[in-house]
Amino acid sequence: MFNTQSFRPDPLLRKVISHYQLVNAEFESPFTECCLLPKVTQQISFNLGNDHTIYDLDNQEYIPSSNLIGQNNRICRIRIFNGMSRFIINLQPMGWYKLFRIPARRFINRSVNLQQLLGNEISGFNQQLRSCSDIKEQILLLDSFFMDRLFSQKLRYRNIDLAVRLIEEAKGNISINQLERKAFITRRTLERHFLEQTGLFPKMFARIIRFNEAIKYLEKNQKPGWAYFFNCLGYCDQSHFINEFRHFAGCLPSRYYNQATEFETALKF
Repeated sequence: MFNTQSFRPDPLLRKVISHYQLVNAEFESPFTECCLLPKVTQQISFNLGNDHTIYDLDNQEYIPSSNLIGQNNRICRIRIFNGMSRFIINLQPMGWYKLFRIPARRFINRSVNLQQLLGNEISGFNQQLRSCSDIKEQILLLDSFFMDRLFSQKLRYRNIDLAVRLIEEAKGNISINQLERKAFITRRTLERHFLEQTGLFPKMFARIIRFNEAIKYLEKNQKPGWAYFFNCLGYCDQSHFINEFRHFAGCLPSRYYNQATEFETALKF
C-alpha cells in the first residue's frame, strides 16, 4: 500500500503549486505496477530513500533521484518497488513554466533528470531535504526553494491563465472559438503560448480535462447516467465517449471497472 501525507504550500506559492505529497511504499510483494492516466500538469519528485525504486516500463529506465515528471497525453506505466520514499511537488497548470521559464512542451510523456535541467544545486538541495529533522522543516525548505524561483522571474502571461481557467471551469467542454472570444486572443497566439507554457495544445488540454472529469464521475457511479457525459462534458454520444476513453486509458470503461485498483493507485499518486 501507499502511505501518503499531503501538505499545502505557502499561500504565495499556490498559483504554481497545488500541494506537496510525502509518499512511502509498503508492499508485501517486492513491487507493484500501475498506470499513470493522462494529466495536464507536471510533478517534481525528490527521492528520500533508496535509489532505483521507480522504473519507467515504457522507456525502460529507472527514475532519477530528482526528476520532473511531464504531462501525459497517454497511459504511462511504472513499476514501484517496496520501500520507495518520495516528496512529490504537484504543480498547477503552467506552474513549471512560471517557476523556471523552461518550455513545458519538452517534457510530454517523459521523466527528466532535474539535475540536467537546473544544474548541480539540485543535488545539494535533495541532500538538504533528506537531512531535515522533520516534515515541518522539509516543507519550509521546499517553500523557500520555490519562492526564490517564483519571485526571481519577471514574466507576463498573455491571457493564458484565463484560457486555462475557462477550460477547467467548463470541465473541458469548451471550443477553441469560445476560448478565442472569451480570452480576447487569436487562435494562433493562443496555441503558441499554450503549448509553451502548459506543454499541450489547448484542444488536447481540454480533452484530458474532460476525460479526467469522466473518470471522477465513473468512480462515484458504477451505473452512470449517460446524460451527464453528453450534456455536461460534451461527448456527442456513447460511442464518442467510449472511443475517447479507449484513446486515453487504453481500455474500455468496463475494464476500468474490473481493474480499478491498477488505475486508482495512479490517480492518488
